[in-house]
Amino acid sequence: MGDAKRACDLVGRDTIGHQGRDPAVLRDFGVDRAEVYEPAKRIIAYVAEVDAVRHRSSVACGRLRAARESHPINSMIPTRPRPRAAAGDELLLQESSSRALTPTDRTAVRVNPTEVSFRFYAQLNDFLRVPYRGRRFMHAVAARSSVKDAFESLGVPHPEVDLVLVNRAAEGFSYRLQHGDDVSVYPAFRTIDISEIRRTAPDVSGAIRFAVDVHLNKLASLLRLCGFDALVYHDDEDIADAAARDARVVLTRDVALLKRAAVQRGRWVRHTDPEEQLVEVLESFALVDQMNPFSRCLRCNTPIVSVAAATVVAHVPSRIRAAFREFWRCPGCDRIFWRGSHYGQLSSLIERVRRRG
Repeated sequence: MGDAKRACDLVGRDTIGHQGRDPAVLRDFGVDRAEVYEPAKRIIAYVAEVDAVRHRSSVACGRLRAARESHPINSMIPTRPRPRAAAGDELLLQESSSRALTPTDRTAVRVNPTEVSFRFYAQLNDFLRVPYRGRRFMHAVAARSSVKDAFESLGVPHPEVDLVLVNRAAEGFSYRLQHGDDVSVYPAFRTIDISEIRRTAPDVSGAIRFAVDVHLNKLASLLRLCGFDALVYHDDEDIADAAARDARVVLTRDVALLKRAAVQRGRWVRHTDPEEQLVEVLESFALVDQMNPFSRCLRCNTPIVSVAAATVVAHVPSRIRAAFREFWRCPGCDRIFWRGSHYGQLSSLIERVRRRG
């Protein structure tokens, strides 16, 4: 086979292009002329066929592009100047070149040429495509779309939204957008009191309770460690039902779950490390001052109760009974708790979280 390759390299194109060439050159290498000529001939024919297919494909793509650009729908896109930023917005409107409409936008424009100016603030930009972050932009919507449907189509789930201003006036999620509206969407405010303004997020009375996605199971355990009611659910339907039935706050990394109508309050957890997730949740819902560490069962979420040492004789080893005098029991799963070696590690974690929150 090595001699055959050397023969092919030596003869090259001449062997194929000049069939009358003296075959003695090949015989010197012990290779028959047909062994080189016929396979090479088939390869050249195949390459020529591939080139022809590429050419036809290129021509077809060019015709399709020209037809798309000349389609009548392009003449229906509004060309009015972009509106100025609404008074009260912290940032001025950033002008941009005309954007290319998505297929969804084109459908909306075909039904009714309705374009709305949007601006999202702070962490709500996490849900937007990069070109839309930190700036005001135009977005085409279908006729009579609600403001909630519009911003969720852009990727922002409604439980993350606390205030919506349309033309400088606070509106609810059901507001029907009109052509030329200026919409500003805000998350929950931390330092500014907006209690007198119409907010979209419902007020929560009493202790906050969480419905946690199973994929955040470690976060749920840490919330219980800090004394918060945190139930874990495996199914999206169960999470949505618990949110509606028990007014639980949903914690998940599934944005689609937060867009369900039954979910009124919730958060898309940004971090992936459990301790960072805990800090994020405590800060987001201002819960640091409500922490009550070591008051719940880490396994089943039930509040634990103090019990006498004599009542746990049958449940703990003798060496534990001899070393400790304080015990707690979970009424839900009958687990017994005491301040063992793990207590110091968990106390250190709680203090770190408390300082950061």
